[in-house]
Amino acid sequence: VMMFGCYWESRRLVTSLSREAVAADGAELTVPGWVWLASLGAVILPALNCLQRGQVGVVKLYFLMLGLRLAWEGRTRRDWFLAGIVLASPIVLKLTPVLPVSCLMLLLLVRGWRDRAREPRATWDQAWSASFGVVAGCALFFLVIPAALIGWDANLRNLETWYRDV
Repeated sequence: VMMFGCYWESRRLVTSLSREAVAADGAELTVPGWVWLASLGAVILPALNCLQRGQVGVVKLYFLMLGLRLAWEGRTRRDWFLAGIVLASPIVLKLTPVLPVSCLMLLLLVRGWRDRAREPRATWDQAWSASFGVVAGCALFFLVIPAALIGWDANLRNLETWYRDV
């Protein structure tokens, strides 16, 4: 299910980027069929490797792609905040997604700084809402949900064990 979710997110991201390219110069941009097959292959080959070993790489990839699309296509603070929460979920599964999520947040902040004269509110709102969503999502997924399920003491013990060992 996550593999097909990654495939559909790839299609939606390419479609979204195609709309942006058409809006920029007015020319029609069509995506060849081989691009869809290449995106499917790009998802399936690593996914099969991950699934053979019982790893969660496909789950992380899906949430990263979903969060990227929500951050890219979002138009309100709520959309960008939700994108941040979605982007926090793969960080909880494994720490390596911190790098692409941090790069996206940095990109949004730089874009907000660059576009401050043209669109002062929208780009800053997007950057700060998504960043706050990531922080809130990490707090939710690291502290609140586990504490609600196993209790604060057990969760803090598990986090301390994780911190010591990892």
